[in-house]
Amino acid sequence: MAGETPNGLLQTMQQEDKARHIICSFMSVMAMQFVVSVWLAVCLVLLLGLVKELWDLTIGTGFSWYDIVANVVGVAFAVLVLMPGF
Repeated sequence: MAGETPNGLLQTMQQEDKARHIICSFMSVMAMQFVVSVWLAVCLVLLLGLVKELWDLTIGTGFSWYDIVANVVGVAFAVLVLMPGF
């Protein structure tokens, strides 16, 4: 990453963070659907994402609506995979 501007590096890190949110939300729903219903898994994963952002608001890096959107995208992908006729 030699020669990369600080803003470019920050932007790249933020994109990787959003990808992690999408992947973690997707994988969480996929794993939880073996234990609870798909819809309960969806609700729990979205709630967990919200709680994580509230934690970030008070202690971490700050609340991010973009992280919430990334979580919703991951959950939506999981629903599409698990319920293709939905």
